[in-house]
Amino acid sequence: YEKDMYPVKFLRMERLNQELRDALVDLGYPEDDVEFILCLGRIVPPETKDGPPPRWEAFYTPELKAQVRRRERLLFSMFPEYDR
Repeated sequence: YEKDMYPVKFLRMERLNQELRDALVDLGYPEDDVEFILCLGRIVPPETKDGPPPRWEAFYTPELKAQVRRRERLLFSMFPEYDR
């Protein structure tokens, strides 16, 4: 599948600031114009009165997780680090 894909750059959310800055520089933006991105903090969902929102795993039964893995096997083969 990789040889048939358009040359696309995927950015990982867990290191988005660095990867976004690097991608913009690669696209021709001057480093001085995008350097501020490295100083921005992470944006996370706010806590509620009940505390932090549950992690995504709380919404998946083992059966549903297996079904998603089976149906989205291409995505998990592209991004094996997310297959946990």
